[in-house]
Amino acid sequence: MTGPLFAAQHGWIRVTGAEPLLSALQNLAPAWPTRQRQGRSRVVASIAALCEPEGWRFTCDAYAVPEFRFSDSLAAANGLLGTLIGCMVALEPRIAALHAASVQVPGGLLLLLGENGAGKSTLSVALAMRGYRFVGDDRLLVQFTRRPRGIGLQLTAKLRLPLPGGAGPGFGEFVAARAVLQAEGMSLIRFRPEEILPRGQSVRLHAAILLERDGMSQPELRPLSRTDLLDALLEGCFAPQLTAVERLQALLPLADLPGYALSYADSTAAAARLGEQFA
Repeated sequence: MTGPLFAAQHGWIRVTGAEPLLSALQNLAPAWPTRQRQGRSRVVASIAALCEPEGWRFTCDAYAVPEFRFSDSLAAANGLLGTLIGCMVALEPRIAALHAASVQVPGGLLLLLGENGAGKSTLSVALAMRGYRFVGDDRLLVQFTRRPRGIGLQLTAKLRLPLPGGAGPGFGEFVAARAVLQAEGMSLIRFRPEEILPRGQSVRLHAAILLERDGMSQPELRPLSRTDLLDALLEGCFAPQLTAVERLQALLPLADLPGYALSYADSTAAAARLGEQFA
């Protein structure tokens, strides 16, 4: 069995059948350590990429990969990236992946939670434009220590095109200066080294924001109950190696973080409001 190896925390993950996707995957995860030959490398899991008439799909021997299909190469490469992250999580008992954007504020990592379309990617980039260090736009590894920490993956940010009208002045220029690829209705944004948390570096979690993009003229930030925060965390938590009870127990310390709901329309105004709160 041959195929490139991708670093996991305690070994390497082999990927087979994905050769047409590797260039796009490199654009999405440029800092992920890889090897072309096994040598003495310890392979701890394998992923198979299958190109079928219905589209690309992936299997992994470490966990049951959802039966998603991807018709274009960039979406398929992003699906492969998600499978790699899922495999890393499945191999580690004290790690989960959250469907969340994140930036580093003075007190630690700020989590941006919300459903697809809530504006996590746009708001995380708008916060980076204000000088906060970018961590991720839709995926975050969380380590369940006594004080939970987020782990940097140094992934490329993804923004849908056209850019939203509510992004505010200067946003388009900021994105254009960092765009590395525009394809299939998506712009890939690669931050400069000083603008992004390095891969593997961990920072304690500081607060969580549940995004509610509702068309209001001014951002409104209000306290979020512990129950509502826990519900949002459970909804966006991926940890196939944990039982439902173990997942709940692991997330309870995160539910103790200061939690807020943010209603907003304009991402730049919302970033300014968060900057005031977490200066």
